[in-house]
This record gives sequence, C-alpha cells and structure tokens, in this order.
Amino acid sequence: MSENTIIETRSLQTIREHARNLFICSNYSQSEIAGMVGVSQKTISVWASEGKWAQFRQSMSQSPTIVMLQLQNELTQLNNRIASRPEGDRFPTSEESDIRRKIIATIKSVNELTDASVGFSWFLHFFEYIHKQNPEHASLLVTYADEYLIQKAPNATEPFSRILSQCIQ
Repeated sequence: MSENTIIETRSLQTIREHARNLFICSNYSQSEIAGMVGVSQKTISVWASEGKWAQFRQSMSQSPTIVMLQLQNELTQLNNRIASRPEGDRFPTSEESDIRRKIIATIKSVNELTDASVGFSWFLHFFEYIHKQNPEHASLLVTYADEYLIQKAPNATEPFSRILSQCIQ
C-alpha cells in the first residue's frame, strides 16, 4: 500500500468518525453533515446504515429512567411469580435464576451508562461555559479530562478531547 493510500484511508476514517459524531451529537440531517465533512449524502447514508448510527442515537436519547422502570417491573413480576408458589417451593428454576441474573446485570449496566452519560453531558456544558470565559483554561481542563479518562478507562478507543471537539463543532 502506498503512502498516499494510507494517508487517504486515514483521512477517510477521520471524516467518517467526524460525520458519525456529528450525527450522534446533533440534530443535523445527513445532507447537512455531508456538506460539513465534504462527502456525498449517499456516502453518509451508507456509513450511517453500516454503522447503525440511527439506532445508536436513538438509544442515547431514550430515557434511562423509563428503561430502569421497565427492568425493575420485569424483576418484580418474576419475583412475584416465584413468591406465589406454595411454601417450600418458592425457589427460582434455573431458567428464572438466569433471567433474574441477566435483568440485574442489565440494571447495573444501565446505571453505569446513565452515570457516564450524565457526567459527559454535565462536563460538556461546563466545558462550553469555561471555553467562553477563557479558551486556554478550557484546553487545560480537557487535558486533565483526557488524563483522567486514560486512568479510569484505559481501553477507551478515543481520547476525551477528540470526542468533545467533535461534539461542539
């Protein structure tokens, strides 16, 4: 592979990532995003379809509270079914135990994702405020956020500064 091909591939990947972040972090149409990143609307449509961008944006916009209520209701129904059995038989079957374990694990995951989402949203608004006051301080803040993210999530695929810069453009 030639050096130009490698540069073009990296550049295309960067454009695709930027387009994805614009799609997820904003309400821009595919046509608007295409104009912003310099590709055709059809290319954005293909990328969005392949990457399931719409599903990802929708899942990010769903109320975690509603999801948690649904999960807690499922767990309550399962527990009530087990409790309605005759005394001495009020134990879950192995299938019920598996379902219960999965519901509890999902509740934990939703809590963790909600915490991360709320934290990111809060930080984004805080960053915008600081950036208006003093762009240099905002840059320093993002540097610290990157260091913190590396410590807390060493397997993160993108530094916080890159995610943030794409969401606020």
